[in-house]
Amino acid sequence: MSDTPEVFVLVHVPKTGGTSLNHAFEHGLEMGTEFIHLDTAGLRHGQSLGLPPFAERSEAERRKAQVIAGHDIDVTIHRLVPGRTPRYFTFLRNPAARLVSAYNFEMHEFYSNVGKTPIEFDDWYRKQERDVVTRFLSKRVLPTPLGRRLAQAQRYLQYPLRGRATRGALARLNRALERFWYVGTTDAMNQAAPLLLERMGIEARMERRLVTGRDFTKRLELDAALEARLHADNPRDLELYEHWRTRDAESLERAVAR
Repeated sequence: MSDTPEVFVLVHVPKTGGTSLNHAFEHGLEMGTEFIHLDTAGLRHGQSLGLPPFAERSEAERRKAQVIAGHDIDVTIHRLVPGRTPRYFTFLRNPAARLVSAYNFEMHEFYSNVGKTPIEFDDWYRKQERDVVTRFLSKRVLPTPLGRRLAQAQRYLQYPLRGRATRGALARLNRALERFWYVGTTDAMNQAAPLLLERMGIEARMERRLVTGRDFTKRLELDAALEARLHADNPRDLELYEHWRTRDAESLERAVAR
């Protein structure tokens, strides 16, 4: 373990269990000061407490942060917390299961919940980016500003064509993820979360949140045919997930030991 205080940074890929972890952080840390949630719920909470945006706080206030989490953060965020050793981590998920979960969630959150008629999966999927997780993470975790800008430019250029990510992009992303404190998959989350929370010094228990079929309607089930189709459409995301899934135990052992 580091001799200096640490700040743990969750780069939250949507629909990979991050909401469940965030709930544990909220219960084990002081929300808004020790746990900085840089998404809508966290920002609203900070405003309700009269707190300025995190980046605008004094250095002394920012250094209180023990965990930072959000969808739209990158590997420079730790610079706002000088004097703490950064520990970046993320979770990945079977890309087909993640897409179906995203569809079910969006039909609840952005359609049924606001009185709109949900659309069929194929109509929704037609508008989705291919290899979205590879692109999402590349934009956030490549180690140089130029690399992140190139990843974003490639994303914008290929998006209208539903182009797939390249093998080179995946290789660059995997090299960047090797620098992370922990990369795991949702397959191992139930086993990993208690050990990670203990290593982080957080006394809280992870409880599953936003579960399809419990917290919102399961409009679509993932079957073998759909899984094969989505895997074929998103080959880099599948390779990314499989690469790190085979290393779940190794990643966890390394994280809790340092």
